[in-house]
Amino acid sequence: MVSQEYMDTMLDIQTTAMGLGNAVDYAQELAKKLGYTLGKTEGYLQAATPEFLIKFPILIDEQIDKSIILAGNLETIASQLGKQITTTKNLIKTARALADSEEAGNAEE
Repeated sequence: MVSQEYMDTMLDIQTTAMGLGNAVDYAQELAKKLGYTLGKTEGYLQAATPEFLIKFPILIDEQIDKSIILAGNLETIASQLGKQITTTKNLIKTARALADSEEAGNAEE
């Protein structure tokens, strides 16, 4: 018979894994937006003349500011993913220990 604690731990693993998938999807979306924004900035800079830099500073500045925000959000998501992965690893370790103890208990019977 499987214990309730083991079943709860396995459910926690599944829930955490779903959260990881969602976080990865969001990180991919942020990375795409960041890549697009940096590409747009690069295009402006490649075509920039001294006159352009003076007359239209906002075009480049807005893209740089947006890139900083996106990069910060991506960094935050990466940090959260690291913590969630560690949590998942610990839950798996707990599930293994519970499974081992249940197997040992079944072997004694």
